Amino acid sequence: MPLLSKPDLLKAEQLGFLHIEDRLDFSAFSLNLRLGRLYRRRETLAATLDEHGLTQEQFIQEVLEPVPCDEVVVIKPDSFYLWQPQEEIYLAQGLRGEVTSRSSWARLGVRADTSSDAYLSNEGSEKLVKPLCTLCTVGTEVLVKKGDEIAQMFVSSGSNLVSVGYTQHLIQQGHFVLRREGRSLNVSDLDFQGHLVLTLGSDLFIYHGGLLVPGKDNSDKFEKVVLSPVKDYFLPSGTFFLSASAEEVEIPEAFVGYVTEGNSFGTNHRFMHTFDPRYAPLNFSAHPNAPYIGPKTVFKGRTPFENRLRLDSWLRAGQKQSELMLVPLSDPILNAQASRYNDQKGATLSRL
Repeated sequence: MPLLSKPDLLKAEQLGFLHIEDRLDFSAFSLNLRLGRLYRRRETLAATLDEHGLTQEQFIQEVLEPVPCDEVVVIKPDSFYLWQPQEEIYLAQGLRGEVTSRSSWARLGVRADTSSDAYLSNEGSEKLVKPLCTLCTVGTEVLVKKGDEIAQMFVSSGSNLVSVGYTQHLIQQGHFVLRREGRSLNVSDLDFQGHLVLTLGSDLFIYHGGLLVPGKDNSDKFEKVVLSPVKDYFLPSGTFFLSASAEEVEIPEAFVGYVTEGNSFGTNHRFMHTFDPRYAPLNFSAHPNAPYIGPKTVFKGRTPFENRLRLDSWLRAGQKQSELMLVPLSDPILNAQASRYNDQKGATLSRL
């Protein structure tokens, strides 16, 4: 894109291209954001207004209703909120911000991301702002409160996804390592549908309801299931479940991985022109909450996914889970603290 890793985030800050009031420490290639203000839409009033003609300040004042969050707030399944971080952010022209959930919150079903905030996408003026983001859960019930580090922000410049051809070259040269059941994989062992296909591992954690409390043991709200590669397992529409790719990945230090929520545009394009069932849309949304995967200095293992079924479905180990593409980093990550999910061997509950 390329994404700025920690040395370049610090350099951008020193040069005045990036400024974040009262920020936390940068991680290897992102910054944690804390919940500051929480809002709900006043739908009855919003229906009478032209929202697109409002400034952010007018939108907050005229359309949104503040939700007190100094004490805990229960985010009910599929309820929709907007929120602002505690941090005020300045981005110079040429830099773009993207907010996604932190992985540990994503595994609780929390989706806290950038809405259509024009400032973060660099369509607005250069000034300190508290971006307006969206907050919901994908089928779970979760406690949140002011100050929770529910999200992370990535900063990028330009747009430069790695091509499938170069991804294959990195695999062939041994720089991008993939394994399945301990066996190293070559390009010929893998499927490319628009981008590199990751397949569904056999182990799942299925959410069966109940309040998820950050920092607590929530394992009693999930059931562990082992899928068969030859026999389908039924789950109803709306089910939230945790999974991991069958493939272990080790992404080169100069890149991060980005996994799609469903099919990539390239795969959907193939389906629309061929109706080949291999390219049919997935029946679940995969990893929509925290899509970035760190390089091997940060994370090595089976890629985690948080999923929500769109339809009543039958699942089977080895079916398509997602597509993975590589995004270049502005500076390779050579020395970084490993993720708390490093060396993940399968589906894993939140370690918040």
